[in-house]
This record gives sequence, structure tokens and C-alpha cells, in this order.
Amino acid sequence: NLGVVALQRERYDEAVDWSMAAYQVAMSLGAADMAQVASGNLGWAYFELGDTEKSLDLFNEAERQAVILGDVRAEINWLTDAGHVHRAVGDLQHAARSYHQALDLASKINSREDVVTALEDLAHVSIDLGNLDVASAYIDQVTPLLRPNDNRLDALDVMLAQGKIASARRQDRKAEEIFRTVENDPDSQTSMRLGSEHELARLFELEGDVNAAGRMYGTALTTFESARSQLKK
Repeated sequence: NLGVVALQRERYDEAVDWSMAAYQVAMSLGAADMAQVASGNLGWAYFELGDTEKSLDLFNEAERQAVILGDVRAEINWLTDAGHVHRAVGDLQHAARSYHQALDLASKINSREDVVTALEDLAHVSIDLGNLDVASAYIDQVTPLLRPNDNRLDALDVMLAQGKIASARRQDRKAEEIFRTVENDPDSQTSMRLGSEHELARLFELEGDVNAAGRMYGTALTTFESARSQLKK
């Protein structure tokens, strides 16, 4: 739980320490379920710290253990996280397959929360692949599933996807408004703020406003360095 809290607070170096300790204790006790959870959490911490190779190995191991244990919810989580790694390194087809597997499992167990996550992820990877109509269809599917009292991050993630689609379709003012909203929302995670700031910079560049683009790229770098400066090791 301390590892999970560290992840939620975006203190990823601390999350590595807590999750590694949890994994070692779980293994020594033969607590396989706790070990696979700690392994997956450790994978996410390494992913956010930039170590994609190590994180993918940990996600794959956690997924294998979840299958053996019959823990479908955990299997969905680790499939999804593995998809994020594939997407981060540019293996978009593999990422899409992971997200589709997660969606199929989530639908089978009727887990609305996991269905929402999978649809969001499929929208983003479809945008990366240039399939804007497919991405819009996923957004149309997920929007009715969002509830006012749900995690605000889901709504922000959908908005970020909508902004990317608007930008790709050169609906510049709509895209800028969406990206500004995501950037300034107090619930936005660092990765979301970075994403919206980078997209804004690209949008200004497309519009030919190189000065505004330069300032926004600088803002994105400042956001990144601020997050990195909080790491103790």
C-alpha cells in the first residue's frame, strides 16, 4: 500500500523501494498473489522513471502470475500497462493488441471501470496510428460510461484524446481550448500536463507561430524538469 500511495503521488523512486520490499517479503512468504501485485506496481514505477525494458519484463511476469492465479482484474491491469510500454517505444500494433485483449477480458467480467480504461487507451493508440474516425468511435463508446462522480482522470484523458483529434483535423481553436483545459486542471497528472503542453506547442508550430511554439515547448520542459527534480535517486 505504501508503494501504491507513492505511485499515486508520482514519487516513483520511493515507489520502487516500497514495491521491491513488498515483492521480496511476499516471495519469502509464498504469497503469490501479493507478489504479482508488487511486481506490477514495481513495473509501473520503472516505466514512469523511463526504464521501459525492465518495466515490460515486470508487467509480463505479473500477467503470467495473474493468469495462473485466475486473477482476471490483475491480468487486465498488467496487459494494459504492457500496452503503455509498447506504445511508448513506438510498437503501436502490439500496444493495440494488448488494449484489445484488456477490453475483451473487461467485457467478459462486466467491469465498467476496466472497459472505460481500455476504450480510452484504444482511442489514443488509434490517434497515433492516424485512424481518427476509429478513435472518435471509441470516444463515442466511452463517453456515456463516464459518470460525474468518477475519477476525474478518465474525463481528462478523454479530453486529451479529443484535443488530439481536433488538432489533427485542423480544428485549431477547439484543440487549443481542450489542451488548455487539461493543462490547467488541478487534477491533471504530470504526464497529462506534459502531453497537453507538447500538443499545444505542436499546434502553434503548425499554425506558423514559432514564438508561441517555442514558449510552449519551454513550458513543457519546465514541467518535466520540475517533476524530475523531485526524485531523490
